[in-house]
Amino acid sequence: MPNLRFRTSAAALLVALAVSALAGCTAAGHRDESGLSIAGAPPSKSGGDRARELEEVVFPVHLPRPEIGKEQFIIDAVARLWAEDIGTYARAGNDLVGIGPGAVPYLGYFGEVKKEVAPGQHVNITGLVLEPILAKVQPEELDEFLKSPYPAVRLASARVAGKSERKQHVDSLLVLLNDNRESVRRASVASLRRLTRHFVGYRPSGSDRERNDAANRWRVWWAGHPADAASDA
Repeated sequence: MPNLRFRTSAAALLVALAVSALAGCTAAGHRDESGLSIAGAPPSKSGGDRARELEEVVFPVHLPRPEIGKEQFIIDAVARLWAEDIGTYARAGNDLVGIGPGAVPYLGYFGEVKKEVAPGQHVNITGLVLEPILAKVQPEELDEFLKSPYPAVRLASARVAGKSERKQHVDSLLVLLNDNRESVRRASVASLRRLTRHFVGYRPSGSDRERNDAANRWRVWWAGHPADAASDA
């Protein structure tokens, strides 16, 4: 998958989808794997239901809630991700990336939007929107998003953390080895291997005991390497 530049035009998302289809959706992190789906649902259109949804969206401590007008614009853009027309949801993706971190909690709350690009092959549109947003936040902000109550945000944050090459995210990723979503655990272990250049035999699909034992070995190993923890690539 190429490094996406959503701000350029709606064509960026169209290109990403086309590449995914031609590659059989083998790009890491955007293939719909059986049992790993985080299903989403579009925002409500009615006033009462929408007001309730807005109240339920959880924001991290570092991120202020947008004013009402902007909040409604974000919700409308998120709703358009469910559109059947590719141009419509591509433009919605551009709008949300342009908004930046303020769109992240809403994308997380409403869950993943997946589109079929070929028979039996789906692309995670929400992930394609979240990752370029998260790639531009400050390291401390990304650590907060790694703790998000929303699986879609934790998933995208874990991928971005690995690509950042910042070892300060290792502790947060180690916590995610015990996440209740296998897709989040898979992204976290991949990023940890990249950041620590170490592996302890952790299997995201293993039993609770197997995962806990491996995660603890990784924590012990990391605690014994303070020089690595203090350095950033």
